[in-house]
Amino acid sequence: MAATFLLYGLPVLLAQSNGQLQTANSPYAKLYSVDIDKVAWDGGFWGDRFDVCKDTMLLNMWRIFDDAELSHAYRNFEIAAGYTQGEHRDPAFFDGDMY
Repeated sequence: MAATFLLYGLPVLLAQSNGQLQTANSPYAKLYSVDIDKVAWDGGFWGDRFDVCKDTMLLNMWRIFDDAELSHAYRNFEIAAGYTQGEHRDPAFFDGDMY
């Protein structure tokens, strides 16, 4: 579990503080990155779509991936990692849905 956090969680946490491209010291830069904590979806066109994604799409996708009868791809990864007992189901290329 700690390795998973280091692999996925740490880069996400570190990326939250600064812009993606540091051009503050460049004399040639015309545009500068905005820190991620200075930006927020606050209603409007994209804010409404972000709320739909956050409140419905992500939860529904997790429900589908986590249901052993609907999606075998996630369960196959749990079996391969040794978290769950069972046999691999469906063709191997179905697991690509998780990527």
